[in-house]
Amino acid sequence: MSYNFILSSILILFIFCYMILLNYAWQNRETPITISYGLGVLSAFFYTFGYAFQLLSTTIDQMMFWIHIQYIGIPFAPIIWVIMTLQFTGNQRFLTKRTIALLSIGPIYTLSAHFTNEWHHLFYKSTALDFSQGFPLIVLDRGPLFYLHIVYVYSYYLIGIGLLIHLYLKSNRERKKQVALMMIGSLFVFGFPFIHSIGAIKVPIDISPFGLVFSSLFYLWGIYRFNLLKLSPLAMKKVFESIKDAVIIFDIDNNLKIYNKSAIKLFGYLPNKKLIGNSAAEVLSHFPPLVQFIERTSEINNLTTQSMQLRATYYNVHFSFVNGSNNKPIGKMFILHDITESI
Repeated sequence: MSYNFILSSILILFIFCYMILLNYAWQNRETPITISYGLGVLSAFFYTFGYAFQLLSTTIDQMMFWIHIQYIGIPFAPIIWVIMTLQFTGNQRFLTKRTIALLSIGPIYTLSAHFTNEWHHLFYKSTALDFSQGFPLIVLDRGPLFYLHIVYVYSYYLIGIGLLIHLYLKSNRERKKQVALMMIGSLFVFGFPFIHSIGAIKVPIDISPFGLVFSSLFYLWGIYRFNLLKLSPLAMKKVFESIKDAVIIFDIDNNLKIYNKSAIKLFGYLPNKKLIGNSAAEVLSHFPPLVQFIERTSEINNLTTQSMQLRATYYNVHFSFVNGSNNKPIGKMFILHDITESI
């Protein structure tokens, strides 16, 4: 079996990885980040699928046909990457119609420049066949419009990486693992095409689709090992804010870390962000019974619920530890359920 058939078979085999990831995205389509992730996988699918059959082609016309198939996905990968990164880092508020329109300029430009190349020859100046490897490979003499395409692709990449680095620096240990996975996975997606584009490694084939294969495997591992997408900041924030009961989380030393909207309604003045990091005794000084319960939980090993009256309202206060990756407590969560009407 010749070299090109082996490479093509490997790519076709790993196309099934994309199908698994697409199925995962479809099954979890209720979260916006999973939808954009699925679209990213779809763009990689077209690139890999097209290149697998390009390797089996024997004429320039056949190869250009499969390159056109690749360009159904290639132009959209950078914009999908930026959208997914904004969602993952909790910056979805920037995804306005104006922002999407501005980001769409790049993909529209690439599509136009590529599919009209026969008219101007500025994306590819010329094409030829190379038989030096024992099978035909297309040689594309890239023009100025192609390099402009490269500039916009890596501009988008730098935007996404900047967002991830910012999130990494301000995240806790558990979140850092997820962010690091996103950054490493992106190196496969954008690093391989960059190496190929600048000719840093002299290889006769396009290594970009193989970078996408490694990335898909990496993300597949991350999804099942760390729930990479399900535990995105945006998804977790939506779930947290949708809880009707008041939820307050302290660190193991009883310092306030986070609370939801229902807690804001309960405690009134909690919107003051300066309270984050303050002790339970300071934050809840007007609720002594609750403070005593919080401080006493350091001696509790199991889940517990206690009923108490806080001013004119009666609550069931449910306590549980928040455990880290080593299954050791890293925080305390309190859920306050109003039971006044049932008394």
